[in-house]
Amino acid sequence: MQILSTVPLALGITFPEPARSFFALMDALSALNPLTWVSAACVNAEFAAFDTNVILSFAAVIVVCLLVWLVYGVRILMPFQNTGDEHKHALYSQHMAAFLFVTYLTYPSLVKLQFQGLDCRMEVSGVSYLRVDLGQPCNSSRYASFVWINVGMIALTQTIPLFYLWRCYRVRDELNPKIAGSLQARLKHRRKQERLPALHATNFLWRHYTCDWWMFEVVEAYRRVAFISLLPLLTIPENRAITGMALGLLSAIFYQHTQPFHVPSTNLVAVLASYQIMITYFAGLLVQADLWGNEEHGSKSIGLLLVNLLVIVFSVVLSWKDNKKTRENLALIDNLHTQLMDTQKVQKKNFLMAWTNYEQMEVRTRAKMKKAGHPCLHPRHTTTDSYRQRRLDLPTTAGGGLCWGLPHVARRPRGTPTVH
Repeated sequence: MQILSTVPLALGITFPEPARSFFALMDALSALNPLTWVSAACVNAEFAAFDTNVILSFAAVIVVCLLVWLVYGVRILMPFQNTGDEHKHALYSQHMAAFLFVTYLTYPSLVKLQFQGLDCRMEVSGVSYLRVDLGQPCNSSRYASFVWINVGMIALTQTIPLFYLWRCYRVRDELNPKIAGSLQARLKHRRKQERLPALHATNFLWRHYTCDWWMFEVVEAYRRVAFISLLPLLTIPENRAITGMALGLLSAIFYQHTQPFHVPSTNLVAVLASYQIMITYFAGLLVQADLWGNEEHGSKSIGLLLVNLLVIVFSVVLSWKDNKKTRENLALIDNLHTQLMDTQKVQKKNFLMAWTNYEQMEVRTRAKMKKAGHPCLHPRHTTTDSYRQRRLDLPTTAGGGLCWGLPHVARRPRGTPTVH
């Protein structure tokens, strides 16, 4: 959705209705990010400038990340806290998860803002201006200083996916277990360990991917950067459209052959979404070449809208079916687990009853053997002896046979009366 919303801006075009309203809605939904919840212009009107907005947004993310680790330091140093290593590891895992989530949530918006600060394609009377802020000329000393600051912020921001890669690479043996078995067996083995402190902090980065593609979130992050941030910087509009089509086609082929998601329907949705992006860029190329026409509510515009809506509806339906199937599987597992527990309770009850009957029978048999003077009766063995003790210390008869409670187990010498 975020990639789709940037197509009109990247190509510098406006689709006719109703496609124009659809992309405006996509742009509004993708703009729902924490960096736009509070405007710095509310504090000071001078903060409304785009370069100031970029710097303040970057600083806000840095402050939030520092607060996460400041709270961690306070919790570690609190005197009444448990000072054990296990507790410290748990605290570190919690705050690392919070830190990674903050960066994951703000990374796309930061990248989009920072690269928009390099787009000076608007020219008015021979003067270049920022495309997103026509009040900022690109030939001013202020903008020259901002470019150096912005390049440094871009370099630092682009280390976020690399940090994700490093965190996951440290536990790659747990994320991609080297055990024999099917894909589901390896995924089940990985799920058993995802609550460990070493894996808990990063589980949202790899839990949707197969074991072999545990690093795919990094690939996906840079793919979005290519579409949203790098593509609009190409100088020739037609090249932007053709490159967008090529990236969409390559993404579809890549998803189709690698199958990085462990849910098959998610791979299908990813392939369809890539083709959706390719078709949208092709439509933008037609608009650039004046082959689309300016007719409002024309057949081409309605067709483009239907293609995008069908892909979205199909994705929602597949997700709903997957969730339904997952719930049914969980319910079936719970039902089977309940049946197994009930069966074990019945078997345990039957075993205890059988064992009680056996002990009672043994008591009666020993009483009869004692009364008849049976040679197998050993004075050291009483009815309170354990099963293991009797097995390890069994007396023998005069003929060498084992004496074991019941007379039919032992070999009785001649003349020994039979106990009935």
